Amino acid sequence: MKQKVQPDSKFSKFSACGWDAGAFIGVRLTALRCMGFRLRPLLIVVLFGFVSAPVAAVDIAVRDSQTGAPIEARLTANPLSDPSATVATQTLAGGSMQIFPLVAGRWQLDLSAVGYRDLQTSIESGGNDALPLTILLDPIALPASLTEVERLAESNPAHSWLHGYVRRVDDARPIVNARISGARASVVSDPSGHFVLDLGEVSEHVTALADSFELVVEADGFVPYTLTNLPRTAGLQQRLISLGNGAPAFRVNEIGARDQRLSTPLIAMDQSPQMTVQPMSGAATLLAPALTPPTSIRVGYADAACTTPCCTNSCSNVCTLSLETYVRRGLDSEWIASWNAQSLRAGSIAYRSYGSWRVQNPIRAQFDICSSACCQVNDAGTSASTDAAVALNRGCFGHGRGMSQWGTQRWAINAPPQRWKWIVDHYYNDNGNQTGAGTGQRNAQMTSPLVLASVSITPALIAPGGSVSISATATNAAGAEHAHLLIGASLYRSGVGYLDDASNDMILSLAAGSHPIQREFAVPSVATVGSYDVLLSLYLDVDEDGSISTADQAMALLRAEGALTVTVLPDQIFFDGFEMSP
Repeated sequence: MKQKVQPDSKFSKFSACGWDAGAFIGVRLTALRCMGFRLRPLLIVVLFGFVSAPVAAVDIAVRDSQTGAPIEARLTANPLSDPSATVATQTLAGGSMQIFPLVAGRWQLDLSAVGYRDLQTSIESGGNDALPLTILLDPIALPASLTEVERLAESNPAHSWLHGYVRRVDDARPIVNARISGARASVVSDPSGHFVLDLGEVSEHVTALADSFELVVEADGFVPYTLTNLPRTAGLQQRLISLGNGAPAFRVNEIGARDQRLSTPLIAMDQSPQMTVQPMSGAATLLAPALTPPTSIRVGYADAACTTPCCTNSCSNVCTLSLETYVRRGLDSEWIASWNAQSLRAGSIAYRSYGSWRVQNPIRAQFDICSSACCQVNDAGTSASTDAAVALNRGCFGHGRGMSQWGTQRWAINAPPQRWKWIVDHYYNDNGNQTGAGTGQRNAQMTSPLVLASVSITPALIAPGGSVSISATATNAAGAEHAHLLIGASLYRSGVGYLDDASNDMILSLAAGSHPIQREFAVPSVATVGSYDVLLSLYLDVDEDGSISTADQAMALLRAEGALTVTVLPDQIFFDGFEMSP
């Protein structure tokens, strides 16, 4: 039986060959032109009492996390450290940089914009080390340019595609007719700064690294920009490119797993023994404890456009973005996008876990985590394969050993191949088996952002062979849709045991927030009369076969004791000519 244990209190950095020893505390899972796109200084009036307080200026910009475009947003600032300060609300006109005079101290910022998901973050105003803040909001619907290129990529699955946007680094205005070239292909950007580059047909890469190419971007009036070591993998990649003051002229694309020597055999990347999983008992559902993940993360960058990674002490800008967008922008920078999907899914758990832990344990007062390999790489690029891996699960894991990137690929392509849940357990959890774990330090378990509440059963009295409806409220605190879920249910009575109805298990995709859910339950005709507990559950369909099995992960469980009574209804006493036993 897997034992529940307490996580460690620290988590170290993610290295090139693996996730270093540490632990995660379990959570599932610019300047001013009105007609242009630069932010106009914004004055937030802060009222004070009779005692004056120091005021500090905070520079803030808001941009689209998908396209990098400026956004007109509404911001509310709530004082956290000075109750005498007044809550301030202001619209960021034009979506460019705003200057906030705020009382020195800690403030909560709530941002909203039409067509975008709300985002909440916090800042510390005052002091001489305050950094400009760029906030990236997630669009509710994908832009038309992205959906069109996705259809193009789906019609040519063996091709490698790169699309993105070219913008000015300071005010996010699009750069038109920029010349983008790479892998013997070239295009120019359209009026919105968008471009689509066909990199040609590629073959699959299972154990080796993908081909790489150099991307060059040139535009009149700007220093040319070169980005090297971009992977040429099948499918769609996206890049946000910034030109102008503050943008580098040359950058080497970082991918953590690629830092390993090509000559090192894949199997040598992870020599840890294969674990021996203890069998589950009926009572041990391995239920992931519910913990609310952070809604956003503050990342240190070297530019206001959030496109140039930096190490901790060299970051000159703070970029706040949702946790899930952070994982999307970073997973393909630490894992190889062409690797097996199960390896990528395991990697998304590790990446999300470290980022979430850093939110609660910031590396600096100004930001939670840096964006280079000093912490874990995060840049303005994504890949379709890693995006898909990020969207299968929203869980987080903690550990006391470490995850090897190459090791996850080894297990994913091993014979027999292992799924992401097994891989994560292999690195993070000893499953109560000290020998299988090797060191005995794997002392963590998966957490869940899902909660069930307010269960109801209709009708509450039912005859054997009848059917009832089970309803509840399901809450997804992840801030993003949780797909591949299954709604399960059981009845339990002492002396009888569990009664299941797998035929009515339902597939569910649960959006962020609280929503009503419902499923039917067919009471077996052999059920004895009496009072039954009703159990409603949400499982993550790990093996994606549409049914609940021991391979799946229990994410939420709700038990209503004695909620259903199986009895002989008055109109059924003599339905077959014989009196039924009470």
